Amino acid sequence: MVVNGLVGFAPLEKLGVPEGLAPGVESAAAHECPPGDAGCNAQHPHRSGGVSAGVRLYCLGDYSLSGGRCVKAEWKTAPYRLRCPSGVFRGGLCHYSVTETAPRPRVPGALGCPRGGSLSGGSCVVRYTRSWVPTVYGACRFGGRAVGSRCVYTKAARWEGPPRWGGYVCDAGWALSGSTCSRSVARPVTKRGYWPACRAGYSGVGRACTGTYRAVRGVSVPGACDAGWRAASASRCERTVQRSRPAQRAYYCTAGWDLEVTRCTRTLQRDPARIYYCDSGYNRVGTRCYKQTAPPRPPPPGPTISGPTISGLAVSGAVAAGGTYSDSFTVTGAAASVTGGGCSRSPGRRSGDAVAYTLTVTRADAGIRECTVTAGSASQKVTVTFTGDPEPEPTTTTPDPDPEPEPTTTTPDPDPEPE
Repeated sequence: MVVNGLVGFAPLEKLGVPEGLAPGVESAAAHECPPGDAGCNAQHPHRSGGVSAGVRLYCLGDYSLSGGRCVKAEWKTAPYRLRCPSGVFRGGLCHYSVTETAPRPRVPGALGCPRGGSLSGGSCVVRYTRSWVPTVYGACRFGGRAVGSRCVYTKAARWEGPPRWGGYVCDAGWALSGSTCSRSVARPVTKRGYWPACRAGYSGVGRACTGTYRAVRGVSVPGACDAGWRAASASRCERTVQRSRPAQRAYYCTAGWDLEVTRCTRTLQRDPARIYYCDSGYNRVGTRCYKQTAPPRPPPPGPTISGPTISGLAVSGAVAAGGTYSDSFTVTGAAASVTGGGCSRSPGRRSGDAVAYTLTVTRADAGIRECTVTAGSASQKVTVTFTGDPEPEPTTTTPDPDPEPEPTTTTPDPDPEPE
């Protein structure tokens, strides 16, 4: 009996069954009759002709179908290491040295006197000595003798008193020297002496002429750098200081992952599962669809052979894991019994010589159930496939800086709509 319109699912290779075949079903080639073999076609009408079964591709879990493959994009936050482009890493910071520069101070040049002289404040004082122009005197009159600026006159002194006790005397205003009287008078002046005028810009005091002009400041020179700085050149001071800044994050990904800014990404791929199906009026055998032809006429009735019979029971079927497979059948000539794990039958309902039963098969996970239906000397084996991914084996998780994510699988709908 066909359950949910499907006979089998493609991912049976996970159950140890070749792809495309339900358990107990032979390959399509084994069910085809040789061309022109009328006897085979008459004996096995379902083997005549045959077309390839349709295929639906589907992906399990969070995989999506793309270009005939099941793909799934995964990402996770990338781990990182702290690093320093320069300097030394310590305490989560990068410690480094940097050289700072600053203009070097300039010291103004000293004041000077380029034209000579002595500096006095902001001025230069220049001095020179002038010569006195002497006085021009006239001649001495009355026989006087010129001595410098004086006229000296002399005459004989006169004797007064007795010759023995007397002496020489001079008139008033004369000076006696021995037996001579002398006196000096100012010499007549023709032109008085003077100091010549000082040069322009100079002033005279006595024999000195004094002049001033603005002092000239020399070119500035490099000065001393501030405390903690050192002279790097005539125009620049520099110093070395210690600084720190946060370390940079260097993101990375382990093998098999690609780094995208701060995330690790990868794309997983797997082969899609396949569901083979046939159009209405066809039966699927393996990957082929066969149209059921009219059975041949039964042979003339012969002697009736009595004995128990089992009718209407399919030899194989399939259903999704966790579902319930059921198939109705009738038994004549004896009561039916069922053996096998997960296999059971309903109470019989008699109708004439036949008793109707329903075979029920259950299984929580993917796998195969084999049931045996027995009625007296008659028996029939039924194989039911429960499709879906097998239960994952238990895993032990160990801390890993880059754990691999566990794939997630989802049991597909056992009867997806054709694309």
